[in-house]
Amino acid sequence: MNKLSIAVFGAAGRMGQAIIDIIKDDANTQLGAVIERDDHPALGQTLFDDTSVLRCVAESDLSNCETMIAFPTAEGVTSAIDCATNNNLALVMGTTGLNDEQQEQIKLASVKTPVLWAANMSLGICVLSRLLEQAVHQLAQWDIEILEFHHRGKLDTPSGTALHLGKVVRAAKQQEIPFNLDRSKKRQPRGNDEIGIVAMRGGDIVGEHTVYLTGTGERLELTHRALSRHTFAYGAVHAAKLLIGKPAGLYLLDDILPNH
Repeated sequence: MNKLSIAVFGAAGRMGQAIIDIIKDDANTQLGAVIERDDHPALGQTLFDDTSVLRCVAESDLSNCETMIAFPTAEGVTSAIDCATNNNLALVMGTTGLNDEQQEQIKLASVKTPVLWAANMSLGICVLSRLLEQAVHQLAQWDIEILEFHHRGKLDTPSGTALHLGKVVRAAKQQEIPFNLDRSKKRQPRGNDEIGIVAMRGGDIVGEHTVYLTGTGERLELTHRALSRHTFAYGAVHAAKLLIGKPAGLYLLDDILPNH
């Protein structure tokens, strides 16, 4: 069986290097190219010494690659999308905190090529989302709160994953329930139709999310803890393998995992 050749955009970053580690350890994948946005200071540097192809380049002939995994900063999103579409590559993207224009760029790219975007590439979060949907259906009258905890350097608040979990609740209830991100300015009891989201930042926490479903006299907690960035890297590489062969379109991780 031929190995899936993957280009990694954002290879100089911590997530990029974690993804490369997973690709190199996976018997069914190979690293086809290392890419950075065209204004990145790492351009032209050799990141790895085992093969000459592993260099940061803005954009080049990527005919040896079939798909691209991209975890760029928000500033590099447009470059990553352009690079994938210009080279006819399927695209797996995990950047969060996107603005409306960037979200529209992803939708337009999905007309040309299969694009998978996920707020969290963890397979565990995907399964947690499915469990949460079931719990909301069966505990429809319970209060729901979401707590997320990340490292002190995380830029977006609340996390994309916390917002995703809130949207899972909305979809299950079929209501646009408002998110309550700050209760400090109002002196009043909790409303029946709201989802509280609390963000904590500190240390080097990779990512923790807990959904609390609280009823009378009991509480259900659904928790996911990411212990390493390799958790997300593994999910991204797994998604890249599942995305190959799909028609152009915008996919979520839940769309392509088995037993959906």
